[in-house]
Amino acid sequence: MVYQVPPSKASVKQNRFEFGLPGSKKVYSVPKLQFVKPSLALTFGELTEVQVANLLFAEYLPEVFPLLEDGSQLEALLNAWKEASEGVGVGESSASADS
Repeated sequence: MVYQVPPSKASVKQNRFEFGLPGSKKVYSVPKLQFVKPSLALTFGELTEVQVANLLFAEYLPEVFPLLEDGSQLEALLNAWKEASEGVGVGESSASADS
């Protein structure tokens, strides 16, 4: 019997991280880390967190990255996404690798 790969559950609400931006009522969402496309997730281990964020938003929400006003917003958003992804790790920045 041939194994049938199950359908993706990346679009299921519980498998997505939802967030909003200051001054907007729009709710954005990206897949939690476990549900990111494998071809994208495979590159994460070699990248800094900023590069991971850039790829994530380029793939799923290209309009959001330019709306962030500073690095603290990006850091907060990434930390919340990682926490929502239940601690599955992504690439380390060179600064955190030194600590």
